[in-house]
Parts: sequence; structure tokens; C-alpha cells
Amino acid sequence: MGIALAAPAQEAPIERREIKEIQPNSWIDHPLYWGTPNVCYAPGQVVKIGRTGPSPDVGHSALYTFQYPYTPAGAKCWISFKAGAGATINNPRGVDIDVFSSTAPGSCSGGSSSNYRDQNWGRLKVTTGGVATWVQTSGGLSSPVPCKPAGSYEWVELVAAGDSTWLSYLQQWGQGLVINYQ
Repeated sequence: MGIALAAPAQEAPIERREIKEIQPNSWIDHPLYWGTPNVCYAPGQVVKIGRTGPSPDVGHSALYTFQYPYTPAGAKCWISFKAGAGATINNPRGVDIDVFSSTAPGSCSGGSSSNYRDQNWGRLKVTTGGVATWVQTSGGLSSPVPCKPAGSYEWVELVAAGDSTWLSYLQQWGQGLVINYQ
């Protein structure tokens, strides 16, 4: 009497897609002191985010505009941030950055000083040379969600959390704020 062993069941192959990134169309310096006009960044210019003292209105945030390209059916999108080569962070343990959605794009036209801040999506811990980690999430693009249709916009604000905290970085391929999709 022999024992017959069944061959292990074949698992269905898992389709793996490369993670791609959507770069912002524009980014704007938003002074936290209400009434001070926004300043448009030029591509390749260093972005600065920070608070320079205990007052909540002394410092700068960054306003981003993204336009979604075509993404494959079922693709998921999420935000990530990387402080790459040349980034400067004033705390060797990293800095916390709050991520907000905005209801409209930031503008430099006509002395605009609005950030159109809407919902808090969470907080990122940014360290030099690595991908930031989410230390708190509250929806939005803080975790993978279905991507918006091609041509849709996403408006995002990054704000330093805490007193006397800042970072500066280049916004370019492979570093800065991006929307990933897969």
C-alpha cells in the first residue's frame, strides 16, 4: 500500500507593476505671515519649508500643483517625499512635515497670499537621503487610493511642524514631493 502525494497547487502569477512617479507641474513658496504674497519657484530652485520661531506665522510652506497623466486601470496613487542629495535639515533626527490638501492651486498672480488649505492628510518624518515615513495618516494620498482620471489636478501644501524647524531641498526627479502610482 503506497501513499500518493499530490503536487503542490500552482499559484496564480502576481502581476507586478513598476512604481512610477508624477512630478509636480509647479511649486510655490507660501510665507506663513498672512498677507505676504506667494513667490513662484523656478525649476531647479531650492524649496524651503520651515518655522523660524515659536510664532506660527513666521516661516514658509510649499504649495504644489500636480496634474494626473493617464494611469492604467486599477492603478493606486499615493504621496511620497525624499530628501535627496543636497537637502539640508536642521535636526539630525529629521523634521516633521504636515501634509494638507488644498481646494485650489497656489498662485503668484496679483499678490496672492492664499494657500487654500483644506484637509490634513497626515505627517511625514523627513530625514536626509531617504524616503520620508508617515508617522500619522488621516486619509487622502497618505496611503494608496485609486488614481484620479487623466487631466485631474491635485493641490498639496507641505508645512513644517514644530518650532524652529526647517528643511531645504531640490524638487526634481528622484527627490522632493511626488505622487507615486502603481
